[in-house]
Amino acid sequence: AVLPLAWLLARPAVRLTQAAEAIAAGDLERRAPVSGPQEFRRLSQAFNAMNERLAAQWQQLSREHERMTAVIEATRVGTWEWNVATGTVLANERFAQLLGWTLAELDPITLDRLQAMTYPQDLPVVREALARHFAGESEVYEAEFRMQHREGHWVWLHDRGRFSFDGLKRRRL
Repeated sequence: AVLPLAWLLARPAVRLTQAAEAIAAGDLERRAPVSGPQEFRRLSQAFNAMNERLAAQWQQLSREHERMTAVIEATRVGTWEWNVATGTVLANERFAQLLGWTLAELDPITLDRLQAMTYPQDLPVVREALARHFAGESEVYEAEFRMQHREGHWVWLHDRGRFSFDGLKRRRL
């Protein structure tokens, strides 16, 4: 009598675990079979409802990402993101192209490297704009300054950004 009871409880748990592992691996179409004792059926139904919401949110995020990518590509803007806590800078290919480089050639992008490429007399303008934004005196960071192109000439840039926080409450610009 113990073996059938164990099988009755283990089989739905194994199926739910398999579904969870498949979803964790990226198969958002996977559903947990609704079978077994009532508690397992309720758990599977709740799990499937949660997965359907996750899949819908993923689709919405994917559509939004496609729209944002299309906007960035169509406007031909260079973008960058500075993680203030770690000092890392992420940029898109267009940012590098504006300065005559490929993104791979600029990698790794550091704040020190960007400052070294900035026209020396323009650094105070950039620092003041950043300080105002850090202090909450401006809704957005905005500065016009020159950076050195790979071929040696200076390129005027209009830089604009806003602080945001990632999921770990780290400040990003």
